[in-house]
Amino acid sequence: MKTIKTIIVLLAAALLCGFGAEAKGGAGAAVRMAGCLGIATVCTSGLYGMIALAQETLDGLGSFSALLLPVLSSALTASGGVTSGGALYAGATLLISVLTSLIRSFLIPCVYCYFFLAVAQYAIGDDRLECLRELAGWTVKTALRAAVAAFTAYLTLTGLLAGAADEMTLKAAKSVISTAIPVVGGMISEASQAVLTSAALIRNSAGIFGLLAVLAVGLGPFLQIAVQYLALRVTTALSGFLAMQEHTKLLACAADAMGYMLAMTGSAMLMVIVAVCAFLKAVNG
Repeated sequence: MKTIKTIIVLLAAALLCGFGAEAKGGAGAAVRMAGCLGIATVCTSGLYGMIALAQETLDGLGSFSALLLPVLSSALTASGGVTSGGALYAGATLLISVLTSLIRSFLIPCVYCYFFLAVAQYAIGDDRLECLRELAGWTVKTALRAAVAAFTAYLTLTGLLAGAADEMTLKAAKSVISTAIPVVGGMISEASQAVLTSAALIRNSAGIFGLLAVLAVGLGPFLQIAVQYLALRVTTALSGFLAMQEHTKLLACAADAMGYMLAMTGSAMLMVIVAVCAFLKAVNG
């Protein structure tokens, strides 16, 4: 209901100012500026609310991953992934923390800069601000892509290299036990395999419940931000028929800013999910 109300208010502001699009000189500039300030007022409220929701979601995902990843690491180590458990835990914890800090301290201010530069550009009609606005948007997109790519690459390489090392270690240990201990060496080796399998089952169970919990924490806020993003896109499309061109472009920039927040929330949730899946795909012993 609130989303529909926002769409109506934004359309009303854009369309009312659209009737003054033919005004000349100072009157036209006043209409353009008033429309931009009205749109900015409405959009800022929604953007601020979604940013607060994204920050709360980031805190929730960070706190939950700090509890879940040590459990998965311990279970992986107990199931034979001695090297994998420590390497995956250290890298995943560090990179998730880095992404969370990057979003809170740098990328969210970039989103604010992007939107308010757009407001200034279209309110006063100064196209020189476009370069700064595009730089802010490019910074957000590039930083998110680089963070997700680095995280995925690290977990993939760590899983392959450390997993291979753990597999060789397990095979060597089983061979030593079977040959070094007379009579019962084979029985001890089989018993150790049963213990490793049980630990792997515990790890898999914790991982599955962890994935469900991550979705429970992050999916709701992600969908809320997605609804706001789609609402702004719909408003932009509808306003393109009658509103002033500057107001339509400003609404498009507001939608872009909301899209950046959607990408940040999705990236944080994706990184936690990828980390959990990396633990689940590691060596089973």
